Amino acid sequence: MANQTELDEELAAGLKAAKSKRCYFALVMKGGADGTLVVAKAKVPPAAIAEAKKKSGGSVVSQGICFYEDGKYIFEIAKEPPATMARAIKSIAKRDAEMTINVDCRMGTDAELADSNGADGAATTPPLAQATTAPAKAGFSTADFNKSRASWDAAKKKIHGDMEKLSAAIRADLPEDPDLGKELVEYIDGMLTSLDKNLDGALDAVVKAGTDADRQSAKDAALGVIDRYQKTVAINPGVKQVQRNPMMPISILTPLNATLDVIKRYLNA
Repeated sequence: MANQTELDEELAAGLKAAKSKRCYFALVMKGGADGTLVVAKAKVPPAAIAEAKKKSGGSVVSQGICFYEDGKYIFEIAKEPPATMARAIKSIAKRDAEMTINVDCRMGTDAELADSNGADGAATTPPLAQATTAPAKAGFSTADFNKSRASWDAAKKKIHGDMEKLSAAIRADLPEDPDLGKELVEYIDGMLTSLDKNLDGALDAVVKAGTDADRQSAKDAALGVIDRYQKTVAINPGVKQVQRNPMMPISILTPLNATLDVIKRYLNA
């Protein structure tokens, strides 16, 4: 851990890299607002975590992904983050990297997330994220493919839950317009439901295909549907409005794209 006069150049470089691409992080916390933060382009290896624990004297480890969105650094882990996590990250970045940053810590649904919140820092994989990457030409596994679809369903449930929270916040802040929040929830839910109909059918066709040739054809069709799905959500004005709302941070694109990208890796295998 850097002292008051020593710049942690690796942390500074990692945070700068996270502004333009998704990175990985490991946070070793000591107490409520101290510890060591590692941000890197590749997954943080156990040796680096062990070194961070040694330097900081901390033992509670959180691992996940880090990226920049709407003026904030987003730190996602596989479960609800500790209440003091954002404060600790801001403090460490200021002290060790001499960077003043805005931070949002939240539970993510990316299938690559590893949760290391135990005292020993041993990574565990979330139940819906056992299949993080598709096997390289090892044959199609219906069970693993369905796990990736389950992660996608979990992402949509999280988005719905976040939208319900936003609806409640709008009702509290704008009591004169009680239907606005409800209308936003219904709009986003309706958009995703309409897109889901085509995608569910395309993914079902992959599972039900009887021959390798039929399955490859179904895979190609499903990839096309996913691409259209992602492009439609990315340019939807309602999605942009929700993600820029001033009341609370909500990401729709990130969890959807992360889980759909995992499905695409299976379809491309």
